[in-house]
Amino acid sequence: MDSCLSKPVTLDVLKQTLAVYAERVRKTRA
Repeated sequence: MDSCLSKPVTLDVLKQTLAVYAERVRKTRA
C-alpha cells in the first residue's frame, strides 16, 4: 500500500479504485 501511495495517482486509477470499493460495499450490505 505504501508503494502505491508514494506513486502519483491518476484520476483513472482513483475512479477504478472507488468503483471496486463501491461494489464490495454494495455486496456486503446487500
